[in-house]
Amino acid sequence: MKKKIEDIFLLVSLMFGLISILIIPPFQTPDESSHFQRAYSISKGQLYYSIKDDKKGLYIEDELSKYVEEYDKLNGNISNKYSYSEMYFQQELPKLPTATTHKFFSTIETSFIAYIFSSVGIVVSKIFKHFVFHQSTTYLYSLYFARLFNLILYVGLMYFSIKKTPILKKTMFTIGLLPMSIMLSASCSYDGLIIGSSCFVFSNILSFFYQKQKFDYKYVILFIIFGFLLFFIKYAYILLLLLLLFIPLDRFKDKKDKIVKILIIFVGIIALYFIFNIPNYINTVSGEDAINGQISFILSNPFRYIKILFNSMYDKFGIQLSWILGGFGNLDTHFPGFIYFVMFVYLIILFLFDSSNEKSKFDFKFKIFCFLILFCIICLIYTALYLIWTPVGNEIIEGVQGRYFIPIIVFTPLLILENHISLKFKKINDFICNYYLYFSLMFLILYCILIVLRFWC
Repeated sequence: MKKKIEDIFLLVSLMFGLISILIIPPFQTPDESSHFQRAYSISKGQLYYSIKDDKKGLYIEDELSKYVEEYDKLNGNISNKYSYSEMYFQQELPKLPTATTHKFFSTIETSFIAYIFSSVGIVVSKIFKHFVFHQSTTYLYSLYFARLFNLILYVGLMYFSIKKTPILKKTMFTIGLLPMSIMLSASCSYDGLIIGSSCFVFSNILSFFYQKQKFDYKYVILFIIFGFLLFFIKYAYILLLLLLLFIPLDRFKDKKDKIVKILIIFVGIIALYFIFNIPNYINTVSGEDAINGQISFILSNPFRYIKILFNSMYDKFGIQLSWILGGFGNLDTHFPGFIYFVMFVYLIILFLFDSSNEKSKFDFKFKIFCFLILFCIICLIYTALYLIWTPVGNEIIEGVQGRYFIPIIVFTPLLILENHISLKFKKINDFICNYYLYFSLMFLILYCILIVLRFWC
């Protein structure tokens, strides 16, 4: 019996996700040291940052800070290698209680919502180590469990997304198995949650175009929850929910019902955002105006900023593309250029043929609107990094990473649905339909080989 595509995804993603958990050393994915410290602090009950001496921070164990610094020193130098025996020995050493220090790091303001699964994994690691081995857990042990629970969350979201979507299953399957997607989902990062949530929103929105189902309040709650996750972690992705406006009217009771339910979704998301942010509004730092200079510059020089924005997109296009397809480790480990070329060409061909095989339910206005939404999300991501990361007046926006665009890639084939290219190139279409799995497996195997060579050989 032929396996369903979502079942194949489940098997492959879990297998390579578990391998990724084990072969990537501690804190060797983007910002993982900060993500782990945030998740660890949540597991200890610190859901929000606190203020001490007029500075934001969290109380982090000194031993954890020392452990993080030890591995952070190894970042960026590809000649640095890791010893499995040393890591194994560290895993077996029980962690002793230490003093804590009020500390600032990059993710202290990120909502605890983004780290629920990884922090639960840390708690489970403590329970498991205590009851099975009668020892206290170690930081390495907790890191593995945090990664594992993040992976389970990602795989679950992608599994149900692929199962639910009525079209573009091969596209979603391939994006879900991009080496970068697997690496991020098997780390302490919240990127796996964002990618999975974006695909889940995508599949549920499309189901109303291709299936005769009513938009009842079950879906109102669903879109509030996942819209909240996207908005609370990365504001820009909330724009994806504007596609709800194009759901056919016959999926609702009437026009009034459609307007009311969509309004409830957006109001519910904003209400949850303010409710969960109440402690942050209370814990303010006097004179905090870090982004005021950037905002003033944009308002005073709108045309210059537009030029900076487009120059940054053009200047960074190549590196952003490489980081989507393979900026591994702390963005210091890359495929050879030829592999990037093969991956890029394959994805373009896949998008063209997968969208060609599907009958479009969308008119020209929808495609234009979808394009504008995706473009606005890209602009907002760049603008956000200008506000929080780039010096005022800098001619190039800094800090933008290709992984921020993975959640919206799955929406791009909607712009070219029913392009009829498969009718002109039937042999290529049959080849893609029959061998798409093998391409994903090939890229994932190359990823594992590259990681082993980078960190262990």
